[in-house]
Amino acid sequence: GLVNPLALLSVARDSIQVTSGLVLHGDPETLIKRICKPSFAKAFRKHCRGFEQLGGLALVEADTPDLTEELLDVLLELRLKRFRELGRFDLLTQVPVVDFYRAAALQGLSNGSVRLFGLRVGEAWLASIYVLVRKGTLHALLLGIDQNAVANVSPGLTTMGKLMMWGCERGFDYFDLSVGGQGYKQHIGASSSVLAEICEPVTVRGRAANAAILLRSRVEGMTRSRPRLLKAVQGLTRRLRRLKD
Repeated sequence: GLVNPLALLSVARDSIQVTSGLVLHGDPETLIKRICKPSFAKAFRKHCRGFEQLGGLALVEADTPDLTEELLDVLLELRLKRFRELGRFDLLTQVPVVDFYRAAALQGLSNGSVRLFGLRVGEAWLASIYVLVRKGTLHALLLGIDQNAVANVSPGLTTMGKLMMWGCERGFDYFDLSVGGQGYKQHIGASSSVLAEICEPVTVRGRAANAAILLRSRVEGMTRSRPRLLKAVQGLTRRLRRLKD
């Protein structure tokens, strides 16, 4: 990608956010083994075998309006169910947001800017992923998974692996896992970079907000450097969200 010129300004500072991704190259059939961590490559093969034994495994691209609508509905159902289990809020609970993504997905059928995929095992959809396409890059934006459908296998990681192979086969050269420091990205073997931010408060309220952002950055930086503390904080946050709901 291109460097944002604003990130070169002296007032720019490192944020608490990171972005991750993997470069796609070479033979699609050996891609996972070559670019991912050995532990992920081994797990990916295991997951694929497990799903194959249950009636067949396929990554299906939505190429019609009806299939696009179906896979978006699957994504919403699986994602919102998963987020409720985790005690997390998702903007996809709001109708205008869903309408926006639906319209973009349907438009993507003609201009290729948006792709929807489903992971099908037998006749069941176990995952659905919403992908943006731009300048040779696949941006994995939204993922819905049925985590409890099959024991000891991951539809989410299987979808990621299959999609990387799909993209490599069609000439895409980068797989963007978007913003966030979720552990599965490191498990796959993605490279991460810290995003910059510029905060220029002009009001009293703005200065207070900026101070809060700085404090949060320091606290999160401290917890992320201590895995046990991070896990405890995340667990507490999830419990508080459930109580709030």
